[in-house]
Amino acid sequence: ISMQFKGKKRWRIQAFPEIRHHFNATAFGDEQIYGGRQHVPWTPETEFTVGPGQCFVFPTGYLHETFVDPDTNDQQCYTASTYQFNHPRQVNLYRAFMSRFSMSHYGLGEPCLEKIESYATLLQETRRFLTAPDKEKMKAEAERVMKFIDSNGDGHFTNEELYNAFAKKNAKSRKEILGRGDFRYNWIKLLSPEQKDALTEEAMAVWVEDALQYHDVDRDKKVSLEELAYNFLHWNVIQSRSERLRSIRTRDAKGWVQEALKIEKEYLERFFCENPQVCPELEELERYGQHLSSSKKASKAAYRKIQSMMSGEEGDEVLTMVDRSSGSHEARKVSELRSEL
Repeated sequence: ISMQFKGKKRWRIQAFPEIRHHFNATAFGDEQIYGGRQHVPWTPETEFTVGPGQCFVFPTGYLHETFVDPDTNDQQCYTASTYQFNHPRQVNLYRAFMSRFSMSHYGLGEPCLEKIESYATLLQETRRFLTAPDKEKMKAEAERVMKFIDSNGDGHFTNEELYNAFAKKNAKSRKEILGRGDFRYNWIKLLSPEQKDALTEEAMAVWVEDALQYHDVDRDKKVSLEELAYNFLHWNVIQSRSERLRSIRTRDAKGWVQEALKIEKEYLERFFCENPQVCPELEELERYGQHLSSSKKASKAAYRKIQSMMSGEEGDEVLTMVDRSSGSHEARKVSELRSEL
């Protein structure tokens, strides 16, 4: 949420674009949306102005550009503040855009998917979802978890059943929820014992509600075995795809690209294309693969880009720092600024 206290700020926004494969892997940090550096053009959906006393609420991943026109502000001055709410999680958005996020700087270089993992897996072991995607295996996993949660045996679990299974008296899972659910805020040490207990109870309720929403695809306030199996497979596909790419051993650019193309083709054929024989996205990947195979320079560029995103370098935002007294400008990376704090 961005709150405008003084002056006016003009916004332009665009939904997070589709990313079909890792060769379209994209970082959308400051200034990276310009100059044709992404696989899709910056095409704002709408433009509006936020004035004093107004605020704008926008979801994770929504691309946005702001501009303050000094000629339309009193004494060329404005004040605004932006806050990010970590909880409740935007679980429906994450589930819907998970594939796109996983192939952007959010999933490759930042811990965004790690923060949603406990909801997607219901605190199950990470390694269970890193193996090759297997529909029957994920269904069996869903059956095992459903049996543990579904106390009345009706084939669904509710908010109450989920709370009783993980958050009521299970000390181990309560501890996991606080950690894997990212509730261990840096200000917790300032709280009294009573306040810590209150925070813990609130965290349990929030995690349970968000976990239920993540898996409740049809929004009937309960989760069926079919929904749980679908979401487990969805997470399995996304995690195993990324893991296989990271596990390619060769450091030869051309060899790495060829292996990556095989992996991406396999996942598009199995999990994206309704009919692999008539699939424009697969045809686009194959044409791009032919281009990479015929150009050593292009192969190196693709290899370096994906590797830099996996290391977090590609998504490192660059901010322009302005000295108010002298008017001098300096470009600084966010990672550099953080290291100086």
